[in-house]
Amino acid sequence: MMLEKTTKCIITKCVPLGFVLLLVLTQSCKKEIDNELPKIDILTPSENKLFFIPDAVTINVEVTDNKALEYVRLTVTNENYVSVAPAVVRYPDANTTTISQSIVVDDPQLASGDYYVVVTASDGGNEKSAYRKIRFYGLERRYMGAVFVDDATSNQVNVYLVDTLYNKQLISTQSDDFGASAISSRNQAYYLMGNVTGDMQSVALSSSGVDWALPAQSTPPASYFTGVATYDGKVYISSYDRKIQGVGKAGNGILSIETGSYIPYAIHRQGDALFSEQRNSSSGQKKLVQYYEASGGFKKEISLDIEVVEFCHRTGGGVLVFGNNGSQGVMKDYDAENNSFWEPHDLPNGKVLSACRVDENNFMIGHESGVLWYRYNANSLVIFKTGVQATGIQYNDVDNIIVVATGSELKYYSFPSGSLVQSIGHSNPIKGIEVFFNK
Repeated sequence: MMLEKTTKCIITKCVPLGFVLLLVLTQSCKKEIDNELPKIDILTPSENKLFFIPDAVTINVEVTDNKALEYVRLTVTNENYVSVAPAVVRYPDANTTTISQSIVVDDPQLASGDYYVVVTASDGGNEKSAYRKIRFYGLERRYMGAVFVDDATSNQVNVYLVDTLYNKQLISTQSDDFGASAISSRNQAYYLMGNVTGDMQSVALSSSGVDWALPAQSTPPASYFTGVATYDGKVYISSYDRKIQGVGKAGNGILSIETGSYIPYAIHRQGDALFSEQRNSSSGQKKLVQYYEASGGFKKEISLDIEVVEFCHRTGGGVLVFGNNGSQGVMKDYDAENNSFWEPHDLPNGKVLSACRVDENNFMIGHESGVLWYRYNANSLVIFKTGVQATGIQYNDVDNIIVVATGSELKYYSFPSGSLVQSIGHSNPIKGIEVFFNK
């Protein structure tokens, strides 16, 4: 009986004591937890400091931690904390570091407004960020010049640039034939579309070299590449093998659409939609098809009775479509949302050669009878220039100048007065006229 009580006492007293000792030993073996965040002191730039694009933001910062620093990352972001320049990452050897680093912000597309210097430090277990608001003054949009080509020889295309002082210079010569062209101010590139045998080439306006090229699959006598358009730095290309491709600035594929039994021709990007004029080579039937640009999925289609020369964004989802039914020019107003056409105004006898948008209410039409000016709100069509057959027409919205290619001349007219500002002669017929800006 005595032995039983003694045993019970030992168990009652010793077991809890052993448990406590075991717990203490276990905790002592665990790694000490570091809950202290790094400390960040941004010395420069000062709050609300003003910078002008392009500019270098010099960041001076002191960072310290009670244990060690694993990395320090420095970047410049927009108001949504999306980086607008490449981030810089440092890996300090000690738990205290002083960093002085310049980050160049030179994207001409950046708008004026508030931006942030963001410094993030980590000790391996804890991460902390510090912010300093700064302001950027964006580049003013400027007209840079007009680009055109001639293809006086059967297998060579010469690319010319006419600058803001109306000086003409040859900037590139390519082994190609000419089908059509487009330009991207965002990419600072001229897109030279081949015809029967020529490649699709991206000619850099800064270096005059070819950034990338898509090879043609020759299908004589048909043109292989059939349409090209640009939008927000992306390039869209139609081809005879019933394909629509989208490529990025570097020529990387971003979109691919198969168009079935119809061949895609003129192409236009507006909002989230891609518009494609398509023709059936067997039946001759034509249609206008909309695709979702993000996925390439089918959206809508409608029958069409013209061959499209140009699409012009009107307002909202509206599109003015200029083209020809045989030898007669036609202007159609397309309601993209309701998928319907109507013809707001008849055009004179003769074909449409070109067209461009001035603004949501004013449009210029290159016609066999001359350059026409259409005002949508008033539904007014008048002759802007009689007898000038504009095979190409573009609008410089910075200086309010209409640029017209007619035969072997470039003519510059002020808008809306129509007075002749300048005329540039050339040795061969001018094709592929495009204007571009600094952004």
